[in-house]
Amino acid sequence: MSAGIDWARMSEPQPDGRDTATLLALDRASRASTTSPEPGPTVCDGRVTLSCEGPLMPSPPYVAVAGTPEVLARAIDYVGRWPAMAAQWPQIVRVIQPFTDPVGGGPLRSSSHSVDTRPGVIALTVDCPLATAQAIVHETAHLKLRIMGVRNEAADRIVTNRPEELYESPVVIEMLRPMTAVLHAQYSFMHILQLDLEMLRQEEDAAVRRDIKSLLARNVPRMTKGLATLRRDIQCDEAGAKFCEGFFGWCETALASSRAALAQS
Repeated sequence: MSAGIDWARMSEPQPDGRDTATLLALDRASRASTTSPEPGPTVCDGRVTLSCEGPLMPSPPYVAVAGTPEVLARAIDYVGRWPAMAAQWPQIVRVIQPFTDPVGGGPLRSSSHSVDTRPGVIALTVDCPLATAQAIVHETAHLKLRIMGVRNEAADRIVTNRPEELYESPVVIEMLRPMTAVLHAQYSFMHILQLDLEMLRQEEDAAVRRDIKSLLARNVPRMTKGLATLRRDIQCDEAGAKFCEGFFGWCETALASSRAALAQS
């Protein structure tokens, strides 16, 4: 299935949707059967179900939210400011588990999760529209990378570093991580950084712009550090070399745009 894939275009969501079509084909090829949609309310014209069946985030502290949270609806609108991602994510995600965090939730804060064994399912908190929008693209990116063959702790393609070799993660600073986890961190947070740019470009409210800039400023140093680690230490197969060519180019362009945006008053 991987033959003929334009791996250089598989990192950044493409306006023509070719990367999405490839992801869906890879996903179908890797799974013997598809599961029936879980019951519950839906978003995105019925394509994504809201259900906390088999919760991915523990209670306590997280509390499942029934119905269609207003914060989630607003977050989906924010993701809509990035058209390529807005078109892509509801085709990759089939279930969202919405939670609130009564302890650690609040402005510009979110928690989210997904696992290798639950393809298409993501969990996130719905306490802040901007942060929930970030969580949507963040977890979608994890799902995408797994479909491409890179799990958090091992890989079937792209990354060839040995799992026992550990490196600095741009996000998890408490411990060294396998290169697959480092790539997951960089890849998922680059989706967040690009979303922040797209939201900022279309935002007119001064207070919201300040909030978005604070989110952007949080991630620029981390993504700069992560890109340097990947350039120095990642080992790849043929598909991975092409993937990284495209991914690194996206990182450089988005980081340059982010620095320029942050420098503006």
